[in-house]
Order: sequence, then C-alpha cells, then structure tokens
Amino acid sequence: MPELSVTNTRPGLRLSASGLSLVLVAQACAMSVHAVVATRLMEGGQTLRDARELAFLAVPPVLAVLLYPVLRAHAGFIRGLFDPRRISLWLILVAITLGVLLRVAWWAQLITRVAFGLTKSEGTAAAVKLHFHFDCPPIAVISLGVLVMAVLVPTVEEVVNRGIIQSSLSHRGAVFAVVLSAAIFTLFHAKPGYPFVFLVGLVIGVQFWKTQAVWTGIATHATYNGLVQVDWRCLNGTWIPAPDELPLYYQGAASLGVLVFATLAIGTLLIRAV
Repeated sequence: MPELSVTNTRPGLRLSASGLSLVLVAQACAMSVHAVVATRLMEGGQTLRDARELAFLAVPPVLAVLLYPVLRAHAGFIRGLFDPRRISLWLILVAITLGVLLRVAWWAQLITRVAFGLTKSEGTAAAVKLHFHFDCPPIAVISLGVLVMAVLVPTVEEVVNRGIIQSSLSHRGAVFAVVLSAAIFTLFHAKPGYPFVFLVGLVIGVQFWKTQAVWTGIATHATYNGLVQVDWRCLNGTWIPAPDELPLYYQGAASLGVLVFATLAIGTLLIRAV
C-alpha cells in the first residue's frame, strides 16, 4: 500500500453551542423548503422521484444564506477541507471502493431480510417470482439524477455534516464526533432508511477523521448515490416470495454471506487503507 503523508492535527473548527445550533436550524429550514418545493412540483405533474431531485436545487442557496455567518467566519477552514495535499489517488480509489461495498451491503441486507421473511410487501400483493431487467429513461433524466444525487447532494451534505459539524465536535474525541455527526446526518433522511444511513455516516465519518479532507467522503457518497441512481432509474423488477415458501434458506444464507463479506471489507479498508 502506498505511504501517505497525512497530518495528524485535528481540524481547527470550534463552533459555539449557538453556532452549532444555527447549523442544525439551517439544515432543518433547507429540508423544509425542499419538502415544500417537491410538493409543488408533484402538484404540477412531476413524479415523486423527479420532484425530490429538482427540489434539492433549492437547498444550497438556502443553506448559503442561513449559514453565511459561519461560512464567512471560517472561510479559511472551509477552503482547507478541499486542500489537494490532503488527498491522493489511492485514497480516492479506496473511497470509491467503499461506496461500491456499501451499495453491495445494502442489497445484501435487503435480500437477506426478504429471504427470511423479515421484510414483507404491504397490502395483499400476490407472490411474484424474482425478475429484474434494465430499462433506462432518456439521458436527460439520468443526467439530472446524477448531477443532483451524485454531485450536489454529496458535496453539500459532506461539507455540512463532516466538514462543519464533525469538525466542531472533534475536540470531544473521535467516537463522540463521528457518532454524533452520523446521528445528525441520519435525522435529515427518510425514517425507513435510518439504520443504513447511520452506517454510511459512520463510515464516512471515520474517513474524514483520518484524512481531514472532504474529498474522500464526497467520493464515497457520490459513488453510493450514483449506484442508487442506477437502481432507481434503470433496474426494474419485483420479488415477492409466497408466504408458504419462506424462509428461503439458500438465498438468505448466500446474501447473508455477501453482507458479512462486504462489512468485513469495509472495516478492513477503514483500518488499513484509509
């Protein structure tokens, strides 16, 4: 593994309680605006998915205005988060690999839960055999999704959640800073995804703690979200096992094995490669 010259000095951002509260309030306001805009877009005929992505374009301006005092007071620190001397090709490759492994882990846990009957379809849907196929929408739709979810969202969320929030908590130690910033990160996502979002927050939090550069987190976050776009936009299919077929031990055991492998691989990369 290539040797890295990453400084061990913790990020120098110390927000007061009122400053940290401002960041949290700004996030809450930005997401409220996002929800309102998305609702209006759906009323105008946009699909839920497209409305949410288009509505996120309103989030950065709202955050920029509300966080102006923090951004102005700590402009030098924010610029330092993007210092190219804190990153390397090796770290970027590791970050991308972590993003892929996280998506593999997500699919593995989903298949495991379905196979063992832990996740069931709502309503009285009839059993449907496993069937998936690729059918992508026009390139303009894909491009919008990638721009928003794999570029804009990771950049905004990593600067705020890791660059500002985690850095401001770093004087309390690694565990406190990483766990609390991951918890805050989780709260601004949909409730059904809380457990896995928290895991993603922990992984990216450890990356940031060790590298002190948001590039690594952005790369992992962007890779994961980019793969989500492929799932959402291009991968079409259904799998609803009949109740009398459950549990499906072979499928469940195989997917559980993949989940364990992905989890161990993620842990190993965080410990040895970052």
